[in-house]
Amino acid sequence: MHAVTYRLSGHTAADAAAYRDGGELAEQWRRDPIVRAAAMLVDAGMTDAELEAVRDEARRAMRAVLDEARESPWPGRERAFTDVQDTSGQGLAQSA
Repeated sequence: MHAVTYRLSGHTAADAAAYRDGGELAEQWRRDPIVRAAAMLVDAGMTDAELEAVRDEARRAMRAVLDEARESPWPGRERAFTDVQDTSGQGLAQSA
């Protein structure tokens, strides 16, 4: 799935995002790809219980990945810039 998203919360836990209009945020929640996908599944006949089971499984999968990450050792310095997407067109080597 490729989804263009909108940041629905502040930049950090301390950022209440009071600088945004409530109407803008409400509209973005309606457009959220996960919310829209859930609505499409319900429209296609999925029950609320089935949808909640999908959500529960997704939560379990995310918890497992987070637990694995937290329990893993930090990668070495040589991996600092691997798997970094550069969309500037300049490349890390040219800007270093």
